Amino acid sequence: MNIFHPADSSYADATVARKYNRRLSIPAIVRLSAPGAIEFSFVVLTYSIDAWFISKIDSPELAALGIIFPFCFCVQSFQFGMSNAVVLKISGAWSRGSVRSARKYATYGLLLTSALAGGVLGLGLMAVFPYLYSLLQVPEDIHQSVLEYLNIWLPALFVSAPLFITTTILRAAGMVWVASLLNIINTAIYTLMLPFFITQFGIRGAALSVLSNSTFMLFVAVATLNNFGLLTRPSFKLKYYKHAAKLFLPVALPASISILLEPLSAAVIAHQMLLFGSNIVAGYGIGARLELIAFICCFSLRKIFAPYLSYNLKRKQYEHIKRSIFNAVIFIFIAQIFICLCIVLFSTEISQSFSPKPEIQRITTDFLSIVPFGYIGQGLCYLSICIIISFDAPVKALIFSFVWHFFLVVGFSWALGILNGYQGALNGIFVGNSLAGVISLLLMKHEVSKKIFPQKNRH
Repeated sequence: MNIFHPADSSYADATVARKYNRRLSIPAIVRLSAPGAIEFSFVVLTYSIDAWFISKIDSPELAALGIIFPFCFCVQSFQFGMSNAVVLKISGAWSRGSVRSARKYATYGLLLTSALAGGVLGLGLMAVFPYLYSLLQVPEDIHQSVLEYLNIWLPALFVSAPLFITTTILRAAGMVWVASLLNIINTAIYTLMLPFFITQFGIRGAALSVLSNSTFMLFVAVATLNNFGLLTRPSFKLKYYKHAAKLFLPVALPASISILLEPLSAAVIAHQMLLFGSNIVAGYGIGARLELIAFICCFSLRKIFAPYLSYNLKRKQYEHIKRSIFNAVIFIFIAQIFICLCIVLFSTEISQSFSPKPEIQRITTDFLSIVPFGYIGQGLCYLSICIIISFDAPVKALIFSFVWHFFLVVGFSWALGILNGYQGALNGIFVGNSLAGVISLLLMKHEVSKKIFPQKNRH
């Protein structure tokens, strides 16, 4: 099979029409989101295993990974932003019946992501690190461990970044189970490889496992895309990549920054908790890490909802969009209420399983008894940002994300924390997310009215 001579795309055409050319009822949303939920569960499990094995390496190497992590998240945010841009263009092309354009968007989206993540971001991070070391006064042994990791991890970006986009392309083509299966295989292989590489090579092993696994899986993913007729023969003329950058980056950059705002706001709140004592920030850290599980439904819905909205918007299926958004809101309400009640009811048992210290258990229990009541609003915010970006308004999504994370969540956390200590800060997180959820509902209603009803009047 030659990856530069794509197979017939009739299967992809039929799959897109069957998956997305309809109204999404709540059962349909559950069925489409199920593969992403299973995939995300595997990812969470992999992160847990990953953290356990990495915790066994030497202290300087472990500290080095702590320094590297924020920069890894920068790259992951860019991957997410590029995936948003690529899925909008591909879904729009499928909706117009333009298979040729969809193939071009997929091919150049992959190549551009590889070039920008591996080249621009990789070289940029390498240039920033020396200044970071001097600013943070990093000890020499940790400095050396960071360099050992980066010498392998930065080249790995050329393959790991486009691998993330391949599953996005498959979802845009309606192949949600194929995309999730590839990610599950990817995480399973990585989990199996990690113990050997870390045992043999220490911190370099963590980077080597990413490089080797991503290289293998990228070949598998590209072959899969080609098998379904989703790629075309690329040109290596610079003008094509300039054109691709003009198409993708206006969406990718604001979407990337909007994702980065969440860990930045969490870091501000963690600093606030540190002012109340080390046990407080430890309990807060445990609770915050458990939030990944709380948003499995939201993240899995977001993966399929963006291509669905883009596809139907280009086809002028306005009633499909309106009804599906309403059902998605109901789905988020039901899922997040259920998750909230489960966490609150079992907050004591959960906290006891994560720390043997009674003081940290008490603080974690307080977190799990207060903050989850804001998960409904937080889930609605994720949905709102997905809808706004799909409506081709990424800057507006970025502004809303900034208001949500810094004016509402951080603002209320600091204000109530001053009045009532760390419990006030936790109540502030709940209040901020709840208010943001109300605002997101109003924003969704406004965007739907603005985007859909003027178009309906014209037709």
